[in-house]
Amino acid sequence: MARQAYTCARCGYKTHIKSSMYNHLYRVKKPCPSCKETIVELTDAIKDFIMTNRVYHIPKPKKEPKIINNIINNYIMNTDFIEKMKHYAKHKNITLCSFDDKIGDAFSNNAKRLENNDFTHFELDHDDMMSTINISSSVDTSSDLGDFNIYHDKKTNKIFIHEGTWDEMEPFDGIKRIIQNIQSYYWNQYELFLLRNIIKHGESIMSIQCIELLSKYYEFILCYDLPPCCLGLNKNEIVYNSEDEMYHRVCNNTDTSQRFERQYNKLKTNQKKSETNAIRNKVLAIITDNSKKNIARLNSSITELFSMDETFKRDISTAR
Repeated sequence: MARQAYTCARCGYKTHIKSSMYNHLYRVKKPCPSCKETIVELTDAIKDFIMTNRVYHIPKPKKEPKIINNIINNYIMNTDFIEKMKHYAKHKNITLCSFDDKIGDAFSNNAKRLENNDFTHFELDHDDMMSTINISSSVDTSSDLGDFNIYHDKKTNKIFIHEGTWDEMEPFDGIKRIIQNIQSYYWNQYELFLLRNIIKHGESIMSIQCIELLSKYYEFILCYDLPPCCLGLNKNEIVYNSEDEMYHRVCNNTDTSQRFERQYNKLKTNQKKSETNAIRNKVLAIITDNSKKNIARLNSSITELFSMDETFKRDISTAR
């Protein structure tokens, strides 16, 4: 049986003459051209191996043991998202912001302008309110998951909200809490803005339009048994920040909050169950869809961190 030829591991040159291979490996002034992407340099160790064994087989890249892949897969599949978020935030040195802070930051500009009557017209229909909830339950693509503070866990059918600590609630109660926070930081100012314009413009078209917008807003919050912010407010509290004498003059002759309370109660009596369920289902679908996207991003970030950070890998391996 013929013996194998001496073979250069760099360029593939072959010869049965040992001295010829020696000259090729050690005496040529210019290195031979590489045809092997994995061989950048013919080291002395590789040259010696060729001279002794004729052929140097390039080692195949080692595959990561299957057990390592199982560790990260099991961790992602079997660890609840709060623990995963804690581990990830710790290793990335992230401070998770609370939901109310997130809402305050996201809508502070509009809320302030509404409070100061800087808009001549401002409208929120049901789609706009859905959009507000979508923004509130999404994670900013430019952030490092520090604003991941709402999660709907479909396995347990619970909603988790981070407000300093994670609170676990039934879906209805969780969404009600979310909307209450949005009211506090944004929608209450929208309601008061509409009330002031209804009062100021009397029987005008502007006033009628604002009454219609107010009805749409009340229809939405009624779905979660939430009261309007005007309940119990006196006329001066509704127009407290206005320098327009028209507001105060009209309010002095109007049972202001009682008037809008009657409007709210009338809508409450007439609202159909099918309309309420349609809004509730749509809101839940938005939060569920965003939760799915947010947890997928968290899992992807954890997998990437696991492959790059040995400390994180060790901690996760120990935890499992």
